[in-house]
Amino acid sequence: MVRAGEEDDDDDRPRRPGRTSLALRSGLAGDRQAMDLAAEELQAAMLTAARSCLRPEVRDSIDPLDIVHEVWSRCLPQLPRLAPKGGRLTPVVVSYLCKSIRHEAFAALRGAARQAGAGRLATDVLRDGPADDGRPGELTRLVQGERQSAMLAAIEELPERDRDLLSLRYFEQLPDESIAEHLGISRSNVRQRARRILQRLRERLPGALFDELDDLDEEQPGAAERLADGSA
Repeated sequence: MVRAGEEDDDDDRPRRPGRTSLALRSGLAGDRQAMDLAAEELQAAMLTAARSCLRPEVRDSIDPLDIVHEVWSRCLPQLPRLAPKGGRLTPVVVSYLCKSIRHEAFAALRGAARQAGAGRLATDVLRDGPADDGRPGELTRLVQGERQSAMLAAIEELPERDRDLLSLRYFEQLPDESIAEHLGISRSNVRQRARRILQRLRERLPGALFDELDDLDEEQPGAAERLADGSA
């Protein structure tokens, strides 16, 4: 039961789609400009997730941007298969992409360890995949613009642990219990800190992707999770 004046965090009723969801839907329908707009914000979330997985000491060997490019290129054709939740597509897509980032980052770390052990430079690990053909019109390219720069700047102003919490809770959308164990804090602290972080980012960048990220149900994996772990 929700008291007057309180939000129902688990409310899955349809909500008005935000700017990112609208751009994403138009982009998937063939609007290249709308897709670039959505990609700017989605790739900012993906880069944050990649940096969270790859600590500074390993980034000389594994570039987070390489992880983002690989995952974006591979996952983009799968996005039309994802269904909106509560009328919004953005949270579902963000979760799918950022969970895929974690899988790719950990695979790259394992590969780097194996290659280093075999005497090969770890910097070669992510250079063996399909190369970008260099055509600027390709949807699979990384998009950089003012909106993405503003999002990354706002995120980078957060303390490292808050950036990790943002990524784990709102981008990857992991359960509070898992996040609490990972960060060494209580579940209630996870929830309280996460809300403060999200509110700060919403105030800093109104209308951005953050407006569409809400507290989520801890439920069984849906299509996004199955796609991310390769079981769909």
